[in-house]
Amino acid sequence: MKRTVKFWTFLLAVLAVAASPVCADSLAQGDLLFELNQVYADSATPQGTPPWLTATFQNLGPNSVQLSMNSSGLTPGSTEYISSWFFNFNPSSEVLGLAIIPQSEIVADPIIKATDGAIAGGDLSFDIEFSFAPNSFNSGKTSIYLISSNVADQPIDALSFSFLSTNTLGLTNYYSSANILGITGGLNSWIAAATAQTPSPGPGPGPAPVPEPATMILLGCGLSGLMIFGRKKLLT
Repeated sequence: MKRTVKFWTFLLAVLAVAASPVCADSLAQGDLLFELNQVYADSATPQGTPPWLTATFQNLGPNSVQLSMNSSGLTPGSTEYISSWFFNFNPSSEVLGLAIIPQSEIVADPIIKATDGAIAGGDLSFDIEFSFAPNSFNSGKTSIYLISSNVADQPIDALSFSFLSTNTLGLTNYYSSANILGITGGLNSWIAAATAQTPSPGPGPGPAPVPEPATMILLGCGLSGLMIFGRKKLLT
């Protein structure tokens, strides 16, 4: 009897671990992650493995957000580089009131802030555009910014940037978009993030969590144990 209780206790613990969702790495509650893994506007496909680019908005404190843009998905040594990167902002707040301060060697110039005034591929309208010098933001680099609001009654957080673009053509809108230049043959690529990932419920949808390999191994062990236990019961 004791052995049976111990077995069922073990099995329930395994199943509980297996059922636990795994959120995006390094995200704290209220943070935001965009994975640019979708090609659109009938453009070319970059080299490398999607997501080609990632953007993370992390809350550092009241009215203080760190934006990290990373290009680790682009192929090392290739001629491809980021020309421009677009984001949206809470339409109830004043985008012109944002202070965007560079924190890394890779710096955008200019940075455009205008409600629906930053136009990306497919005539999609965004609110913020980061423009980079040719060949400056290529594979394996990160561009980091500290963002706050200068408007007294409009403090921001990471989810202030979890909004979709707009367009007048009935096309698909995205949370973030970027233009990749330097593709072989003189081609360029428009890539985008169709989902917003955050550990807590936010304005945008996020993909369903995927179990880690270790979790699947634990689940397999638990089910195997259940089969063995059942077989022994039948034999006795």
